Amino acid sequence: MQRNHVPQSNRRWRARAAAVSILAAAGLAVAGCAGSAPTVGTASSASVLTVGDPQPPTSLDPAIGTSGGDYVYLYMIYARLLSFNQTTGAIEPGLATSWGFTGKDNLTFDLTLRKGARFQDGEPVTASAVAYSLRRYQQLKVQTDLEAVSSITTTGTYSLALHLSSPDSALPASLADRAGMIVCPKAAQEDGKNFASEPCGAGSYQVTSEVSGSSINLKRFSGYYGGTPAYSTVTWTIFSTATAMETAARSGQLDVALQAPAADVSQLRGSSDFSVNVGPSLLYTQVYLDDAEKPFNNVDVRLAFNYAINRTALIEAVNGGPGTPAWQPVSAGNPFYSKTLGATYPYDPARARSLMAKAGDAGGVSFTCVDFPGLNFETAGPILQQEEAAVGIHIKILEESISEALAQSAEGVYPCSFSAWTGRPDPALALSDLYDSNGIYNIGKTNFGLDGLINKVLSSYGTSARIAAVQAAVAASIPEAPDAPLVYAPSVTLVSPSVSGFVNNFQGKEDLSLVRPAS
Repeated sequence: MQRNHVPQSNRRWRARAAAVSILAAAGLAVAGCAGSAPTVGTASSASVLTVGDPQPPTSLDPAIGTSGGDYVYLYMIYARLLSFNQTTGAIEPGLATSWGFTGKDNLTFDLTLRKGARFQDGEPVTASAVAYSLRRYQQLKVQTDLEAVSSITTTGTYSLALHLSSPDSALPASLADRAGMIVCPKAAQEDGKNFASEPCGAGSYQVTSEVSGSSINLKRFSGYYGGTPAYSTVTWTIFSTATAMETAARSGQLDVALQAPAADVSQLRGSSDFSVNVGPSLLYTQVYLDDAEKPFNNVDVRLAFNYAINRTALIEAVNGGPGTPAWQPVSAGNPFYSKTLGATYPYDPARARSLMAKAGDAGGVSFTCVDFPGLNFETAGPILQQEEAAVGIHIKILEESISEALAQSAEGVYPCSFSAWTGRPDPALALSDLYDSNGIYNIGKTNFGLDGLINKVLSSYGTSARIAAVQAAVAASIPEAPDAPLVYAPSVTLVSPSVSGFVNNFQGKEDLSLVRPAS
């Protein structure tokens, strides 16, 4: 049953709205500060942005959610300590105007915050508030981005220092990602486990209501430090299928439609109702394996699983042509991509059968994989079943909701899950999450012998040194076959002519807080 959350009827939401009105009346909506603030465009008093998405968020709490699909929602609600250049991925100012590593072995990271920024409940964004948010992120123990941070000290009202137990060259990227999405301390303390139902940040829009799995409504936060947000309200509809979303876009019901399938690009182009924006993406579909449980506790079975897959044929069948095989956890064209590795798991069913025999499973193995709608596994799944069955690997596919599928995957309910890796802004974070023995997406917490190589990436700061360290770690991961990467596909977003300022995000996680009505 869907639960309809109506936060504005809550006592705290009424207090929050009153506080924002007071701030706006006092002229504190836009705080002057050093460093550039995000550009949010020119406000329109009665403008409404309508957005369609085939994937609901797993959580509106940045410390809790586990899906890359959450970001498009989170970017609207939370201001981050640091930000990214949308195109290049370069680190830029956010709530922090200056930052940097200091001390021996770069084990201290100093941050200076802009003055005048406010949370959506009217409270000021101070060093103590930021420290609370970062500690909360650590204490919830869902994400591991801040694992190297051993303590946090406030060095002034608007300055703080993060003290590290080990080098972490990816820390600036983490603070421009989930970890840097600063939550309202007062709201988080009052709501506890219910915080995701009534989220509160310092971003440009605040949630007014949510129907779980169906819709989310937001309104502009007049106290946003980057200027008055462009739209008065944002209505976000979650569609059961991409086809239903595209139909709504064609009929003019949507200003923006996110995550349209790459296979639909050719038929979508030419419509006068929207432009088809095909951009980069770090996302690739893949099969996550529980490498601590049978049959994937045997590396030969994992390798056989990979060699049984014809990735080129999969691209044609699922995407109709767009896409590239996912040979590595970084895509071709990325500076960290290793050209020398080539096709890491070329289609070779004979080799796969030989590996199954070597593993002692020539007679075949059977198990269940879980998946969820929205990633075209309704097409890819049967193809994978057929290819794997040809080498003695028999798969039953169980489809669940995204939240249920991700939960079952994380808990190791089934030995594998059909899903996707949506990427991280820094390859060190990707390697840590996927292949470190304590990685959040290393389901079985298996030690692949890569921890030392990943630590070398984290302790490398120069560009050439980091590239070499990443490529060495990726090369060492291939013989271990920790998972089964499948296909990189572009990010496809449909944008109405009524909207301007849309820029494809370098990660494929689009930031709609930056768009505005077309003049």
